[in-house]
Amino acid sequence: MADEYMLGTSADTGYWIWAGTRLYADGGIDATHRYPDLNPKQRRRRVADLETAWLAAQWEPPTATASHRIELRFATDVDAHRVQVALLVRVVAATRQEAEERARRALHRAADPNALPAHVNSRSIEAEQELRTWLGSPGRVGAFVEVHKHLSALRVARGGSPLPYAVRHGNFGAGAAWDVWWREFAKLDFPAVLCVGFDPYDADNPDLRRELQRRTGVLEALATRAVPSPLNPYDVPPDPAAQAAVHGYQRALARYAGSCYRLRVALVSENEVPATLLATLVGTFSAEPGAVLPVRPTGPELAEAIREHRSLGAPWLPQAHQQTMPVAPDVVDRLLHSLVDLPEAVAALSLPVHWPGSPACFDDLGS
Repeated sequence: MADEYMLGTSADTGYWIWAGTRLYADGGIDATHRYPDLNPKQRRRRVADLETAWLAAQWEPPTATASHRIELRFATDVDAHRVQVALLVRVVAATRQEAEERARRALHRAADPNALPAHVNSRSIEAEQELRTWLGSPGRVGAFVEVHKHLSALRVARGGSPLPYAVRHGNFGAGAAWDVWWREFAKLDFPAVLCVGFDPYDADNPDLRRELQRRTGVLEALATRAVPSPLNPYDVPPDPAAQAAVHGYQRALARYAGSCYRLRVALVSENEVPATLLATLVGTFSAEPGAVLPVRPTGPELAEAIREHRSLGAPWLPQAHQQTMPVAPDVVDRLLHSLVDLPEAVAALSLPVHWPGSPACFDDLGS
């Protein structure tokens, strides 16, 4: 890899580094006819397997002195009607040396030719202005939409429950193929950027595991019919709130261990995108109706979201992220709101690719 430009600054919290690399679809004839022995469905499966392995390799746990996040940004090219892609890295560390070393490791894992899937090429971002352009795009923000797991909560009706509310969590999962979204996104005649960010999170956290076990056990008990006893001879039906919420906690307890990510998806554009395009995007992240939904920050939270977007941040926005919940989610539910394991993270991942026989959606090094 060529020498990448690193933008850095110091603050009370340590040293901050931003860096990035451009990603391109391999547009060569060999690339568009790769895997000739496979049918289209098998070829898609092969590409998905390669991208899954690539994302798994990006994980590096945060330490006591350093953490980082990576973000894929997909930007419209209103002249060529193709999608341009960059991978950006933000590192926060105690020292400049530690920050730069972690940033270089992240870029090497992401963009080294031997690490990338064969259908993707890369070029380091070597100029400050190019990096700042990617961080600040679009220059004027007229619409800001995030896609999140659906959060809802109902009050637990059964007396004596240690949980006053039961929170129901949606989930990311395999949805529609990305092809339709990319074709329509590339046609937009104004600047727009789709951001898909991943913060490595070590879910082998004993406090998290203990609390998930506790809540799952409580909700499982509440979701079943209580057995009458001499002290309580009345039939107690299952609690509807617990029945609605228990599956999400069971899923979290079973899936969230070891190498996970905190996922942030945002569509930032100069103008409002068509409602049909936004619906297609939501359907790409999950085939389960209502599992994920678009969320629009407003007022001061919108200003904060835009500011953090330009510094590669992923802030918690209390009003927007609470969605329709009657109470604010606590620290565990806030974590589950963005936590994904590798299969869920892959559902939000699409690296640039040219499919044989289809119009090119992504730019390439020869464009």
